[in-house]
Amino acid sequence: MRSWKEKAKEVESDEFSSIIAKGLELASVGKYDESESCFYDAMSINPEIADVIWTAIACGKYPDGLDSLISHAFTRDPHRVENAADHEKRIAILDRALDIHPKNTRTLIWKGCELDELGRHDEALECYNKAVKINPKAISLLCQRGDTNFGFGEYEEAILLYDKVLKIDSHHLDAAVKKIKALVSLSRFDDALSYCDERLKIAHDDVNILLIKGGILSDLGRNDEAILYFDKTLEINPKDVGALNCKGKTLCNEDRCEEAIEYHDRALEIDPNNTEALIWKGNALAGLKKYGEAITYYDKFLQFVPNDIQTLINKGYALLVLGMMPQGLLFYEKAVKIDPHNHLAIFSIACIKSDLNEKKESYDYLKKAIDLNPEYKERIKKMPTAFKNMRDESQFIKLVS
Repeated sequence: MRSWKEKAKEVESDEFSSIIAKGLELASVGKYDESESCFYDAMSINPEIADVIWTAIACGKYPDGLDSLISHAFTRDPHRVENAADHEKRIAILDRALDIHPKNTRTLIWKGCELDELGRHDEALECYNKAVKINPKAISLLCQRGDTNFGFGEYEEAILLYDKVLKIDSHHLDAAVKKIKALVSLSRFDDALSYCDERLKIAHDDVNILLIKGGILSDLGRNDEAILYFDKTLEINPKDVGALNCKGKTLCNEDRCEEAIEYHDRALEIDPNNTEALIWKGNALAGLKKYGEAITYYDKFLQFVPNDIQTLINKGYALLVLGMMPQGLLFYEKAVKIDPHNHLAIFSIACIKSDLNEKKESYDYLKKAIDLNPEYKERIKKMPTAFKNMRDESQFIKLVS
């Protein structure tokens, strides 16, 4: 196949040549968006040649621009997407790119993904393996693509990419962990647990998988089973801060707060600024009604994560219980300022405003809370001490009926 330079020489159009020259010059100094615009203009004169030149740039001619270019070189122009709508056409484009830059691992990975979509899995695996042979770190490109899908909430697509990584390297821990997290995000808990078991057959003492499986079981309320996995992790590594905190959190959920604090204290001995240990020790202390001590740990946590809404609410509640209503109100108001749709904080402010006999504001906040979550109408019926000074008023009766 002739090079793009040879093809370009065959074009006699001065306009075309000047556009190409400008595009190449811009790309050479790192102005890739402007360069891309030039090549799109050139495509209107001769689509095939401009496309080949741009492919060369996108696939490594100017490698400094790879990160920004490879992700959108074939997708930013809707017309180009239409023309390369099927996988075969995209593979043809990628083959042209590989003719120009045969060892570009990104292009090989991309081609492998296209082949996988066509069910040509052996050819796809050959592309992946070739990329990894050229650069052992190329497998991370597939993981990165999966991470991008994960970040956009496209969990099914992310799982497909993580599976591709695991097909190349069955021991790739990062892909395995992220696949499990994607399954959990899809609420496919049984699949996630089954895959954890599958991984543990490969390595029964993999603390990462043991910890993740324990976490899933804990989230499902299967606390006794969860604790067994945290204990297995701690048998392997007694100083695993994640396992210490996870066991403490699970014990707290079981109302075993004294025991929970012991584990969070062990975590804090290892890492005094560990935010998970700080927040969960605070919650455990609150569970023991030691609100003053709980506030101490909430404050330490908020030094590191000042806008954590749940902790602001927890601290606000602790202050209320200690009779410090105006101070508690400030933390609920801060939570609402960060998240104007947090119905729990809004409802709490309505209750406080009623206690302070600020009825108008109480009604305003109560209406907002009910609009966001109508279940508060029923909840109020089970809170006989709330809104005592408003319950007989027609406005209140109408609002909660």
